Amino acid sequence: METEDLMKVSAVRRLVVSGKLRERRMALHLSAREMASSISVSPAAVCMWESGRNLPRPDAALRLAKILGITTDALEAA
Repeated sequence: METEDLMKVSAVRRLVVSGKLRERRMALHLSAREMASSISVSPAAVCMWESGRNLPRPDAALRLAKILGITTDALEAA
């Protein structure tokens, strides 16, 4: 796969994850600050994930999935 194609895949992945995070967080009536505190990250990290600017590291993704009640696969599924 070419670099440009990889960048497009990465951007789509970030958008899918960001949408899932926000959707599940809101469904659980959690603020971004509450979610950040419960998984030991900064509120800025949650903001970056939900805006699609960054993806959670694998260890944070595991903690996120647990608190959101989903699998890490479901977190990334379109």
